[in-house]
Amino acid sequence: PDAIQKLRTLAEVRDHRFFAGSIAPGDWPGVGRVVFGLMGGRYGDARDWRDVDAWAEGIGRDITQSRR
Repeated sequence: PDAIQKLRTLAEVRDHRFFAGSIAPGDWPGVGRVVFGLMGGRYGDARDWRDVDAWAEGIGRDITQSRR
């Protein structure tokens, strides 16, 4: 959409990425929470933080190099 593109331009977005692995009870409807629990699912944050950090450090390097 045009609004999203305008925001990306104004904010100078460097990158966007989803990191899977975080789930909360509110992420599922009632029946989904029951099935999730019966299947042994656990709520919490199991994202790969090394991957998140590496992604953020890459953006930091990009910003630093572009200012030179």
